Amino acid sequence: MLYEFMIKIDQNRVSELVEKLSAKGLYNFYYEQPIDVITFSNGYEYKEAKEELIEFKIYFEDGEMASFPEDGLAAIHEAAGIPMEMITYSPVKENLPEAVFTDIALNDEWVIGYSGNMEAHDGKKVLRFEPQAAFGTGLHETTQDCLRIILKQDFTGERVLDLGTGSGILAIGTLLKGASRVTAVDFEPVAREVLYNAGLNGVEEKVEVLQQDLIDGDARIQGEYDWIFINIGGDEARQILERHELLNKSSRFLVSGLVEWHTAGVEKAFEQAGFEKVNTLQSNEWVTMAYRKK
Repeated sequence: MLYEFMIKIDQNRVSELVEKLSAKGLYNFYYEQPIDVITFSNGYEYKEAKEELIEFKIYFEDGEMASFPEDGLAAIHEAAGIPMEMITYSPVKENLPEAVFTDIALNDEWVIGYSGNMEAHDGKKVLRFEPQAAFGTGLHETTQDCLRIILKQDFTGERVLDLGTGSGILAIGTLLKGASRVTAVDFEPVAREVLYNAGLNGVEEKVEVLQQDLIDGDARIQGEYDWIFINIGGDEARQILERHELLNKSSRFLVSGLVEWHTAGVEKAFEQAGFEKVNTLQSNEWVTMAYRKK
C-alpha cells in the first residue's frame, strides 16, 4: 500500500522544502512546476507560470509507518516544520502509474520497440529503445521524421556526427543502418543513456558520446564526416554551422528541430554554400530537411 500526503505550498518555497525533506531521508515526493508555453520565432519557450500555490505530494510505503496517518504527519512536521493541520492525506489503492510507451511503426520496414513492450512485429526490423531522461523518446515529430529519413539510407562504412544527440536514438538508427562510427554530442550529460540504449541494439562499441557546449564553449568540431545531423533549432543550427565551419566538413546534412515559420535562415545558409535540398518532411509545424553538396 502507498500513502500520499499533500501540502499546498508557495512555489518559491519548493527548493527549501525539498532540502529539508531530503535531509531527513524523505525522498519519495512529487510536484509539478506550472509552466506557460510561449511561441516565439525560433520555436517554443517554456516559462514558469505565476501560480502562487502548487500541490507538493509526499509518499510513504508499507513498512515506513507503524501508524497511518500519525507517523507520516509527524515525520513531515519534524522535517519541514509544516503544521499538521495543513497536510492532507489518503491511501493510494494502486501504485503510481508508470509512463507507458506504445511501439511506433516508422514505415513498412522499421518499428521503434520500447524494451518493456517487445511484442513481435512480423517481418519488421526493431530499433529497441527505453526512454529515460534526455530528449528523443521517439514520440516527438522531429525524432520520428529524422528516423524515417535515416532508416531509408545506406550508411555502410560511413562516419556520422550527431549534434544535439539527446537520447542517442538517431545515432542508434544510423549504426543499425551500417555506419562504422557515430560521434554523438550534447550539451547535457547523456552518455549513460545513449550507451544504455545503444547496448540494447548491440552497437555501443561504435558510438562515442561527448558533452560539449558548441555555442558558447571552447570545444571545436574537428575533422570531416560523411553525414552531420543537427537536431536542435533554427537559430542554434545556424550558429553551430558558422562557428564550427560545418559546411566545409561534410557533403550531407540532416537538419531538424525547426518550426515552419523559422526555416528560411537555415535554407539560405545551405543554398549559399552550394547544397541542394533532397528531402523534406513536415509533421504539424515541425520541419526536417536533408541536404547534399551539389
